[in-house]
Amino acid sequence: MIDIKTLGHITLGGIIFTTENNAHSQAIQESSSTVRNPASNGVFFTHCGIVASPDMKWDTVIIHSSPNKGVHIDSLKDFLHSATWAVAETVCDEQVAIRAVSLAEKNLGRPYNHTLYPDREGLYCSQLVTVCYLNKDGTSYFESTPMNFRSPDGSMPKFWTETFQAYRTQIPESIPGSNPHKLYLQRDRFR
Repeated sequence: MIDIKTLGHITLGGIIFTTENNAHSQAIQESSSTVRNPASNGVFFTHCGIVASPDMKWDTVIIHSSPNKGVHIDSLKDFLHSATWAVAETVCDEQVAIRAVSLAEKNLGRPYNHTLYPDREGLYCSQLVTVCYLNKDGTSYFESTPMNFRSPDGSMPKFWTETFQAYRTQIPESIPGSNPHKLYLQRDRFR
């Protein structure tokens, strides 16, 4: 279990980034490992959630999207249950953060977007973040980036091939989207 003291400062509208030890997380790490940045200290984040009610205790409320439950609420303790690494980040623009919590609450109950295509029903974890963190003018606070599912050697991991075959869709390689690690690397968005 992660020690809450090592997370950093938990703030309303902040984002908690985690790494987990499961096949889905490992596939994300493998494709994220093509993005090197000293800000992440060699850790590749594979999940993220929005802090909806901070209290610096285990009952802090997190809104996130997971494959089994879609967009839902978890306590910090449950959110971190399978995490092997986690960090809390404070968003620079406080108004963007406050709006993000409100928008995340409005998305509760939406299904998980298993295909990862931006025009499909549901939201994957970092997609929830990108649709909730909006500037005053309605543009996304975070930049979208071309999605990458390939390993550093350029091959397509079996996990992704089998996953997208099961959903009868093509792998959304290079389509604009997001992943937790690439959000984390947008360091100018955090303080």
